[in-house]
Amino acid sequence: MTWHLKDRELEKKLIELYPNFIEDLNFGCMNKGKRYYVTVECTRVKDNGEIPNDMMSFYCEELEEVCEYNPKGWNEYPKVTPPEDVWMRVETTRKVGAKAMFKNGYWVEPDGHYFVTGGGRFRPWED
Repeated sequence: MTWHLKDRELEKKLIELYPNFIEDLNFGCMNKGKRYYVTVECTRVKDNGEIPNDMMSFYCEELEEVCEYNPKGWNEYPKVTPPEDVWMRVETTRKVGAKAMFKNGYWVEPDGHYFVTGGGRFRPWED
């Protein structure tokens, strides 16, 4: 599990300025205590020189905890977003051990047929 900003566009811009923003955000989340906000301390690096730490705060409702994809085990779908264009072993209530790839929000089988699932699990096909 990792923390992200709900506003992913803002998050992308902050990562451009602070490449370690996600790690710093998660550190701030671990140390927030009972506060209703999270303080993130980031160091900006430019031209091999560090700029003193910048601090910013976010209300807890501006954040979301996201399950990260684990390439070594089973991942719950839709809780975890599968990587696109990678063959996966998919198990749902209708399909067990199906070979499929995730494309544009849908699972696609090798024959090109799409199938929709409300839930299930997946892992890399080669695993």
